[in-house]
Amino acid sequence: AAIGGNSGDWSLHYKLIANIDLAAFTEANDGTQWIPIGTSAIPFSGSFDGNSKTISNLTYNDNTRDYLGVFGYIKGGGAEIKNLILTGLNLIGKSYVGGLVGRIQFGRVINVDVNGSIGGVSAIGGVAGHLETGLIGDSHSNASVTGSNLYIGGIVGFVERAYIMNSYNSGTVQGVSE
Repeated sequence: AAIGGNSGDWSLHYKLIANIDLAAFTEANDGTQWIPIGTSAIPFSGSFDGNSKTISNLTYNDNTRDYLGVFGYIKGGGAEIKNLILTGLNLIGKSYVGGLVGRIQFGRVINVDVNGSIGGVSAIGGVAGHLETGLIGDSHSNASVTGSNLYIGGIVGFVERAYIMNSYNSGTVQGVSE
């Protein structure tokens, strides 16, 4: 079943069976630009097992875009992303920007490793931009995270009523003035 873009059923369960290079999904605006999985209107509510595979070379540059990451928005008690390596990310958005997911609401992220560059205005994080009532566990970020307003962090930019366990950041975190 398709998962990306607007063609997938975001309540299903997926397992990655091969590494994916997203270099072709650039900011070309020719129909090949990456569309994050899950939106605020239709969040990803299923599960995604990365099967210890790698998604690499995703570039996205739109400083007006909210809910940006490989996943834009995940929500629901069964929403889970696990066992995934992200490398070569270069993401620039506005708010709720994370290497893996822009916003988590009632979801879980387990055993994820993020490498690259993540930037925006507020709620910017290496793994997730905003973690609300959820969990990130056993994860690592080696991303360079830059934000120009509030809520900037190595793992998560903004956390509320949520847990981060056995996770660490080894990347740089920097607030910059506009």
